[in-house]
Amino acid sequence: MNDQHQRAFFNDYSQPRIYMITLATVGRKPLLGTVIGNPRTPLGSKDTPKVKLTPIGWEVSRQIAHIKWAYPQISTPAWQLMPDHVHFIINVKEVLPTHLNSVIYNFIDECNKHNSVINGPDQPPLFEYNYHDRILSGKGQLQKMIDYIHDNPRRHLIRHLYQDYFTLRVINWEGETLQTFGNLNLLSFQHKIPVRISRRNNEEQIQQLVQQYLLLTQQGAILVSPFVSPGEKLVKEKALETGAPVIIILDNGIPPLFKPSGKLFERCALGKILLVTSFEYSSSKITPTKQRFEQMNMLALKLCKPT
Repeated sequence: MNDQHQRAFFNDYSQPRIYMITLATVGRKPLLGTVIGNPRTPLGSKDTPKVKLTPIGWEVSRQIAHIKWAYPQISTPAWQLMPDHVHFIINVKEVLPTHLNSVIYNFIDECNKHNSVINGPDQPPLFEYNYHDRILSGKGQLQKMIDYIHDNPRRHLIRHLYQDYFTLRVINWEGETLQTFGNLNLLSFQHKIPVRISRRNNEEQIQQLVQQYLLLTQQGAILVSPFVSPGEKLVKEKALETGAPVIIILDNGIPPLFKPSGKLFERCALGKILLVTSFEYSSSKITPTKQRFEQMNMLALKLCKPT
């Protein structure tokens, strides 16, 4: 099987590693289940968000659990099915006799066979073969990823509940084409302040500037910046903590199916975030350059001009 998704060139996919695997259904069709529950209820209550699985969804879940029987070098400590995709953790504990691709493709083939039995012999393939893998290596990263995949049903319901805040839009701003994601109404506020803190500032100066910017947010200002320098990053962090709205200039375009993570996700649901970029999306790593940063800062200034 020809896998068109670029794997990490530096990684030996037969060696012990921990991966998060994501598989999408063909055409992103919601074949695996339906998300039910209330995203605002406490964890563990009867209305905690969960996925009500279809018969093929149950079979996919069973196949994940059975990977370890075909490959005893592997364990699957956590997984989460969503209507049109599935996340699961693969822990390669010992050297595999084959590339991880073979493990995933065999799993997909088994799911396809069962899909034909459950839903009829003329069914198209259930999953795309171009899966996504993420190598987990940092301290505490495994538990964070397990928490993330188990939180997917809640996040799914929140995105649908506040759909306007989780929509990618292309707009024209004073003759410039921009991509935006978040609360577009933040652009209409007249009191928008660009945030600039030089790397040459010492710690005391940075703290003073951070407090000045936070005071402006208490007076109703919206902060606008790429938030690149350490001082600017601190301003963004403190603003997010206090619930102040911010407009963040990105150094790359916004990819399809984009979803913010962590604090940004929660603030996005509250309408406190707008992401803006003038760049086209590139899947390649972005090399930071002075010219690129200047372009981002110029966009911040442009967005802050009274309209």
